[in-house]
Amino acid sequence: MKITYVSHACLHVETGDATIAFDPWFEGPAHAGQWNVFPRPVDQAIVDTAAHIVVSHGHEDHLHGPTLESLARKKTLVYPYYWYGETFEYLKGLGFERTIEALSGRRYALGPRTFLTAIVNGQDAILVVEADGEVLVNVNDALHSSDVRLIELYTAMIRGRWPRIDAVFCGFGGASFFPNVFHCPGKDDAAVAALREQLYAHNFCRIVQRLAPDIAVPFAADFVLLDPRQRWINEARFPRERIPEYYARHFAAGGRPRIVPMYPGDRLVDKRVELMPRPGVKSADGIRDSAVRGQYPDEISAFTHPPACDLPLDTIAPALRAHLEREARFFSAAALDGLRFAIRLRDLADEPWLNVAFRAREPRVTRSAHPDRAAAVRVDTMASILMNAVTTDWGGDALVIGYACEIEILGPAEASRARTCAELLTRYPRPRTYARRHPWRTFRYGMHSLPAVAQRLGIRLRRAIGRDAATAGSKSAGRSHCWLTGDLEAIRAASGLPEWSITPAGGPPPPAEASPAPPRHRESGVATSRS
Repeated sequence: MKITYVSHACLHVETGDATIAFDPWFEGPAHAGQWNVFPRPVDQAIVDTAAHIVVSHGHEDHLHGPTLESLARKKTLVYPYYWYGETFEYLKGLGFERTIEALSGRRYALGPRTFLTAIVNGQDAILVVEADGEVLVNVNDALHSSDVRLIELYTAMIRGRWPRIDAVFCGFGGASFFPNVFHCPGKDDAAVAALREQLYAHNFCRIVQRLAPDIAVPFAADFVLLDPRQRWINEARFPRERIPEYYARHFAAGGRPRIVPMYPGDRLVDKRVELMPRPGVKSADGIRDSAVRGQYPDEISAFTHPPACDLPLDTIAPALRAHLEREARFFSAAALDGLRFAIRLRDLADEPWLNVAFRAREPRVTRSAHPDRAAAVRVDTMASILMNAVTTDWGGDALVIGYACEIEILGPAEASRARTCAELLTRYPRPRTYARRHPWRTFRYGMHSLPAVAQRLGIRLRRAIGRDAATAGSKSAGRSHCWLTGDLEAIRAASGLPEWSITPAGGPPPPAEASPAPPRHRESGVATSRS
């Protein structure tokens, strides 16, 4: 088996009788123009030689429409079976010669002696290739940010079915806006970001220890942000070259597995590592801005210099209010009552602020030239991104994954409400609601993912009744409010992280752009409340 690391989460695999490309992304940025592939691929044309394209899940850095559209159509595209079916309908519409929706746990033949198995975890999937007497486990994003109980469940499931694993490729950090775009008085953004990256590198090591492959490769974190206020996040990334040292110190000394930092163009050929020289990119200190500027000397972020808004301005506030009314059903009246936040739309020249105020579950939205003085949270984004987030399924990914916002919390006591504000600005399909419309699909998904579904329900039930002791590295630990207020000791305790000194190469981030104190003013614009 020959495995070529193309870029980010994209692998090209050649077996004795099949060629496979996983998660191709290289034709332009992802997530509303925010994410850019780094390092760039050295041979993206190799992807088009694959007879099979396998897409692990629906995030745009894995399911990238422009890249998929650039490929020849005489291929088979494989996508896992999820409870949400519209994504597969979109993929079928791309016109590939054959499209397969792979049930979780079922073994599919891609050649006489090459087999693929997708193991679904929520809206992500682990992909296993068996060929040439070898086993490749492509974990991508499916596990390293999960609750530790799910990590234990899935690694045990995989080891039970494939007791000997040759290679594991697993994510080790980098994705999601949380907690990096949240800014709070007293919070050291760079220190908190470094701990967050350590958490995901720690989970990478946990997964590798439990799967015990011959070779483990950290990947799927190869992107950078180009907005000047967010470039510091690139340098907060946990250096992949330091992961073998971290593993040896905190998990095991010597022996299996061998952890190999790889970059675009590097290969594993029958488990023999072939590394390309990449001066200016490989660094034990992590990503340096000089290297980013070397590969992106001219590109700018749409978030930095947004084009003028081309949306009808009188539709923005009503669309947001209608969305908030729908989302309010999923929050308690107590959680929303009195909530006030302000949204700055940087692509609007006049009256760029939307001020939101809740009375119980009833939202009021007004446009204004200034933010509401009583707003506890200020969100900075663009009208086009906000409208996509509140009017299309999964459109909120540009906000909650793609860094297309900045969120200023005016005081530590408002951290919980800041999370609520961010959640309110997304439109995601609700599994329970979707199940009522698509009961057969949901039932079929549940039956093929029964152990994980049962574990997830158990975790939620224990949290609901207050009997859940959050275990190290879990999403619950990773999303607690200490990440937003900047309590470093609380973060370590909640996440079970050992002491580890990683200083981001660029030091602390620049201060967030200050918003001048607004003068007293009467709210103007279109009032959209029902009262």
